[in-house]
Amino acid sequence: MQLARRHLPRQLGIRAVLAVVGTLATIVGTGACASVSSVSPSLDDAALAAPARFDIGGFRVAAEGPCSRLSAFAIGDRRVLVFGDTGYDLAGWLPEDNVPAAQSVALLTPRGAGTDPYLLEGLPLDARGYVPGDLQIGGSDDANAWLLRVTTRYAPGGGGALFARAADGYRLGPYGWARASGSPVERPREAGGLPALPTDACGASGVFVPLASATTHGGVLVAGRCDDARVPNPAEAAILVAHGRPAARAWEIRRVPGTSNLDGIVNIEIDARSDDDAVLTAWEPFVAPQRRQSFLARWKGRGWSPAAIDVPGGYIDVAHDPSGDLLVANGRGAYRVNAAGRAVVIELPEPRFARGSAKDRYVHRVKTFGPEVWIEASYRVWPVGGRPAVWASTLFTTAQVPQTVHCDASETAERALSEVP
Repeated sequence: MQLARRHLPRQLGIRAVLAVVGTLATIVGTGACASVSSVSPSLDDAALAAPARFDIGGFRVAAEGPCSRLSAFAIGDRRVLVFGDTGYDLAGWLPEDNVPAAQSVALLTPRGAGTDPYLLEGLPLDARGYVPGDLQIGGSDDANAWLLRVTTRYAPGGGGALFARAADGYRLGPYGWARASGSPVERPREAGGLPALPTDACGASGVFVPLASATTHGGVLVAGRCDDARVPNPAEAAILVAHGRPAARAWEIRRVPGTSNLDGIVNIEIDARSDDDAVLTAWEPFVAPQRRQSFLARWKGRGWSPAAIDVPGGYIDVAHDPSGDLLVANGRGAYRVNAAGRAVVIELPEPRFARGSAKDRYVHRVKTFGPEVWIEASYRVWPVGGRPAVWASTLFTTAQVPQTVHCDASETAERALSEVP
């Protein structure tokens, strides 16, 4: 079975003619059926017994294929696809080795997908045309667009952290991206008067390690955990949120209660509708999925309060949908949760280029941009033809996308993407 290719130059960028989205990068090569087998990430099938199912409004596959990174971001009304390799799929590693993440960017529009050289100008590129590192992008418009390039290495032995990370901030200018200094680029400009985050906010519990942030209309909330330099994990999690309101000159630091049952090492995600309406989740990466504790807390302007919702397992990501309900990813799937905590499973379509079932997917990210919902999932594949197993991804959306973008990170950045009718 041969898949159709689409090579259409489009004016998707604001300053440059878009480059053609490269040769079709099928998993098994041109002229063969793009079909692979997948495997479940060892999730607890019993926990899949879930609430009623719900179609949030016609999800479709925006992008998929053997790229371990497929993520959607927004610069104003434009949707940016970050694609490539996370670098974590290694057979082995040594302390101080670099995690070889390599990623690039494209645009997704109602007219189709394409690349804009302007969105790569000023960034370092490797020999295959990718930016070394993990990319995060955002901004209310081009004048306020920002990019973070996060590079990671395995930390030296003898410390409490597994990874050591460094972030380079960029702002978009007339000639592409330029390195920025001062306050972190992802913060609103109104938050520029805030000092550095206080690393001593944990007191005797260790240092404050920021893990996630959310912006409001001029404010910012930064969530993190307390950690120390010892090799054993802390016995229990201590989670703090630093809140900088619009034009504030100092952080408000609050501890999130109800975390004593969580493992001392947690990952955190946070989403905010305003400075008085936010939600936070924490999950335990070093605990087996079937034994992860559920934890979600809400902020209503005066304090953080744990909240119970009708979703099993650890909550990996959370976002507010356009109606104000919550969207939650727990690895097994995505859920919509109303104000009373009742949940329904969000129905997602099957991938186009992989055989498997819904329980084979690892659903790990939920996002909203205006009325649009975007959901990211990963799965393990064994391509035909003797190539080694790799992580693949699927990006689902309720937005208008006329074609599915296929991604293969084994190709160069220029040839990694193609549109498939």
